[in-house]
Amino acid sequence: MVRHRLIGILVALGLTAALGAVESPAAVAAQSQTIEFTSTPPSGKDWLTSQSHWAPQYVASATASSGLPVEYSIAPASAGVCSIKMVMEDNETWGSGAWIEFRGAGTCTVQADQPGNDDYLPAPRATQSFRLEKVETFLSKVKARKGAPGKTPATFSATLETWAPTSSFTFGIQPFVGQLVTFSVAGRPVCSATTVDNGVATCQAVLPRSDLLRLRFTATYAGTADYEAVAKSASFLG
Repeated sequence: MVRHRLIGILVALGLTAALGAVESPAAVAAQSQTIEFTSTPPSGKDWLTSQSHWAPQYVASATASSGLPVEYSIAPASAGVCSIKMVMEDNETWGSGAWIEFRGAGTCTVQADQPGNDDYLPAPRATQSFRLEKVETFLSKVKARKGAPGKTPATFSATLETWAPTSSFTFGIQPFVGQLVTFSVAGRPVCSATTVDNGVATCQAVLPRSDLLRLRFTATYAGTADYEAVAKSASFLG
């Protein structure tokens, strides 16, 4: 009876909330946010010689419009090209961002995300891509001595080198071991050899008179996914 009388009073007063109900405040909609990279990626760098044992090759940095911290990752397709060594925050020298290490030639794509919180929606992913070039290679001491046509083999040799880390944590030109060098005459391959500890490749081939009448031959290294190809021609020694 008392409850019915109270409801009647509430109705008379124009109140629609049920007896004992608590009005909840209106929910505040989460805001959107965006991410923008603030660092300039390297350009024209090969993946090896721009490295340092003491400092980052590149620090990728990005900011979210919300001011919330950004999370960094490497695109799966770039796993063989680059990686994140560590994420720094307010470093005295490098500031904040992801320390990117270079691992091979190709396209490195850095991803930046911000997952949001109670006040902000997750940000659309931002990406930054840059190209890392192959490491230069060099052929030197390319030489060949003619043999007798159809009898005594001609002997070919060449030294293959490339940039590599040295004991002083710098980079220098070093022998490139375990690589195949091919020798050709008039565009026709005649023999191939793998470089040994000093970077030298040596092979022999019995040549026809037509080849021995030619003055020059060519040594070629076909390169790899991470190292440039190189070719060099030289004159027969006799």
